[in-house]
Amino acid sequence: MKKGQFEMGFGMIFSIFLIIAFIAVAFIAIKAFLGVGCSTETGRFIQNLNLEVDRIWRGSGEVTTKEFQISNCNFEYVCFYDTQKNSNGNYEEFVSQFRVYTGEEGEHNLYFYPRKDSKIPSTRINHINMNSFNENPYCFKKIENKITIKFSKGTNEALVTLSN
Repeated sequence: MKKGQFEMGFGMIFSIFLIIAFIAVAFIAIKAFLGVGCSTETGRFIQNLNLEVDRIWRGSGEVTTKEFQISNCNFEYVCFYDTQKNSNGNYEEFVSQFRVYTGEEGEHNLYFYPRKDSKIPSTRINHINMNSFNENPYCFKKIENKITIKFSKGTNEALVTLSN
């Protein structure tokens, strides 16, 4: 009188399949949502950096330091790199990743490192004195999820100078 077979109806099997599918879709959606956080913070950082450089560039002369909060991203450095010059200094090994992971050349001057982890495209920040940097690329390290940049422009200078 014993049955050696596990009896489940089609409705029960279909319900289990749907539950597994919904859980998988939920994990994919959560992962995608967390990825948007980094893109949003990076976009806000680039926009705020651009606004600050433009504000100081329009002024008659100023020295100020600003902290930018970036917590959801995997990059360690924000670098300014002049593609028209030879690389030199402490961060010249970064240049190979700038080119390998993006293939970007020419007009861009702001890069994030390590590129393979950050997946953030490079961009152009106008009105920066790229000749003032003693290294190429010149990088700012993210410390405790903050990047601190000193902005300066003299009354007779045409471009904004950035430093640590």
